[in-house]
Amino acid sequence: MPIVCRCILSFRPILRPFIPPSLTEAAMPSIRTLRPALLSTLLLPILLSALPAQAAGLTPESVLQTLQSLGRINGTALACGQQDVVARVKGLVIQRAPKTRQYGEAFETATQEAFLTRSRQGGQCPAGPELAREAETLAEQLPPASAVQAGR
Repeated sequence: MPIVCRCILSFRPILRPFIPPSLTEAAMPSIRTLRPALLSTLLLPILLSALPAQAAGLTPESVLQTLQSLGRINGTALACGQQDVVARVKGLVIQRAPKTRQYGEAFETATQEAFLTRSRQGGQCPAGPELAREAETLAEQLPPASAVQAGR
């Protein structure tokens, strides 16, 4: 029962002529009847926002590994001069990855290592569309953009 109504009802003998019939104690819903409604209204959206990440079985370690793999693709594409793949990978990471220092550093470190490795080894570069498909497949393992937004 709202506090205002409790106050009014506690002064009922004095205020009886001024209390509208709709504010009688019998007409007011009790907290027991409101509890399920409050829980569903307040907690259900919070719980549902966490479902996509849990349903996919995402752990911080799996997200970290996925971002490291995306970083390796990004570094390879950089070394091979495939700017469209680089732009796509960075866009996927910005859109889908949780915004934390740990994840950002893992992506950047993997990018640098892959770039240096590819530059030293030389050889034939993988095809751009192949790298892009691999990046898209890996990005599906990251939490959906809506889950990332909700987690902020």
